[in-house]
Amino acid sequence: SAVRSLLVSMRSFGDKKDTKSYLKSAHDLIVLLIQYDDRTDGNIGNTRLLELLFPLLPGKYRRSIQQMAADVKFERSEFHVKCKAILQTSDYTRIKSTVTEKLMNN
Repeated sequence: SAVRSLLVSMRSFGDKKDTKSYLKSAHDLIVLLIQYDDRTDGNIGNTRLLELLFPLLPGKYRRSIQQMAADVKFERSEFHVKCKAILQTSDYTRIKSTVTEKLMNN
């Protein structure tokens, strides 16, 4: 499966200390999990698949991958599209920062 392949890639890149490739694989996995969660309502119990990923990550990468996931979630949202269309850059940046911080803390 694609999820397994990406997890194996992340493990391999982590073992090689290839941070850039590790984070690229993590990004691809985040996109895949968000797509799955969106298509299926993603709930296992009351947990979305993406949320199950975070405790499995090494502490070294956890915060940056959580930030990456929050950014991807925001950028895939209808709210993002509307903000981008009507707000000036500085206002958009402030809104994005606030929203992604909230997404990380949920």
